[in-house]
Amino acid sequence: MPTLKLRLSIPNIPFLFNPDLIGGGLLSVDTTFITIDSDIFRADNHYNLTRSAEMLTNGIFLTDSSWAKTNATISGGKANFNISSGAYAKLEQSVTYVEGRTYRLFAVVNGTAGKKIRFRDNTGNNGGLTSSNGQITMDGTDQFIEFIFTATSSSDVIAIERQDNESDDNYSFTVDNVSITEDQTFGPELVLNGDYEQEGINLVTNGEFDTDTNWTKGSGWSISEGEAICNATGGFSSFRQTGILTSGKIYKITFDFDGSGVTSGSFKLNGGDFGNASSGERTIVDGTNIFYLEATSNSFGINQGGAVGTGIFDNVSVVEVGQDFTFGTGWGMSDDKAVGVNATGNLQQSISFTNGKIYKVSFEVSDYVSGQVRLQTNQQNSVTVSANGTYTEYLTMTTDSLLILNGIDSNPFNGSITNISVKEDRSLNIL
Repeated sequence: MPTLKLRLSIPNIPFLFNPDLIGGGLLSVDTTFITIDSDIFRADNHYNLTRSAEMLTNGIFLTDSSWAKTNATISGGKANFNISSGAYAKLEQSVTYVEGRTYRLFAVVNGTAGKKIRFRDNTGNNGGLTSSNGQITMDGTDQFIEFIFTATSSSDVIAIERQDNESDDNYSFTVDNVSITEDQTFGPELVLNGDYEQEGINLVTNGEFDTDTNWTKGSGWSISEGEAICNATGGFSSFRQTGILTSGKIYKITFDFDGSGVTSGSFKLNGGDFGNASSGERTIVDGTNIFYLEATSNSFGINQGGAVGTGIFDNVSVVEVGQDFTFGTGWGMSDDKAVGVNATGNLQQSISFTNGKIYKVSFEVSDYVSGQVRLQTNQQNSVTVSANGTYTEYLTMTTDSLLILNGIDSNPFNGSITNISVKEDRSLNIL
């Protein structure tokens, strides 16, 4: 017989059930929970339900089984803890979590007022539910608790323990109706690469210059002893690899440069390869250089740029970034974010939605300088923002939409966007 737990937002309304009508499976009833047996339903104040599978065995303690006990007992349909002189006590069960997913823990706790206990998903305190966010202070009555946490790679159990700072005291508590379910209030993430952390493979061959191969060397360029060296005389000869880039895509370019031997001028990335970048945006400086640039050819090249003197290069890497997004006028990339510089075009991604369903859409604005950016789809406009912050909207979508962050023509956007997320809100769609 499955368990039915309804978590209701309407207080102080009694509920009467005939246990015979549900096979004698009614375990507890109060104004917060109605418990029947193994699957969990949650009712929010929209009176909608979301369902997930129960992950624990014997969370209602009908038998003395399935739990490892340290100074704890199971009897009378409850887990019982009697702490003497602060002795450590624990009840534990192995649980299979998925890293990054969100889980809900429900339990009924009753114990000595003012004393603390904790729930953890890893006894090494490396999970998502820890001694900090998983502790409660008891008040001597039945307390119906709920924790929402995100599993880590270390999450592997559910442990019910006395809290460490109660280690020199005598007290007792009971625990009942323990349940863990994966939170399915929201559907899976629909945006790809919404945090802009994805990086492709290094497209450059022999970027550490272990051999004198793979590079086309113009006048003054050579490869020797693990370095690319240019003895520049004020010309514009280049050092390049062809056929490795795709015009229109954005790349993160990194390399080390020693310009201590340069007496005048500056080396630059080749303007023909990155034609949308200004001369200043392509200028190479001493130390580690990092560029985020849109390719305008299929080649990658470094140019003398009119410099005079000796420049030394090493550890060249070119990787694609900004995958899955289309970058319109004024949009580019930086570390883990899309950057608008006088942006009036669209930052967009095509997403397949279910017609008529409601989706939670959120994004983060940072490094704000000026202008406005507007969230829209190809069916509707939504919020327009002009400040740092995290913004959330609930939108009803049609079958296929473009998710668009649009710079405003009359007020171009200068700032950064990251952590773009779109998830179906099942609590609003279930009925």
